[in-house]
Amino acid sequence: MLVGSLARRVQLALLASGVLLAAPLAGQRLEGVTFRNDRTVAVTVEIRLDGGAGCDTARPIATETIQPGARWELNTAAPICWRRHANPELRDGVWAGWHQHAAKAAAEAVTL
Repeated sequence: MLVGSLARRVQLALLASGVLLAAPLAGQRLEGVTFRNDRTVAVTVEIRLDGGAGCDTARPIATETIQPGARWELNTAAPICWRRHANPELRDGVWAGWHQHAAKAAAEAVTL
């Protein structure tokens, strides 16, 4: 879960992009991605708003380091691209390939 001023800045950027970081209202269907870190080290995830021109050129909207045992929920109907560090144990800054979550797709759970 995001906390403090970072959380507020990310929420404002996501709201401006049509992406929300929040739980749905009771009875509302969740759309978006839940990232769960089952590793013993923190994993960094980057989120970009997919404008259709490809993930590499998409606008970055958030980067979050998810601690071991924690999760990060993105509730969104917008199309997004996401990737994580390929070798979080090494902290070498190398990113894994892009994944896409389509607009209005059903909720997706990702174990990092």
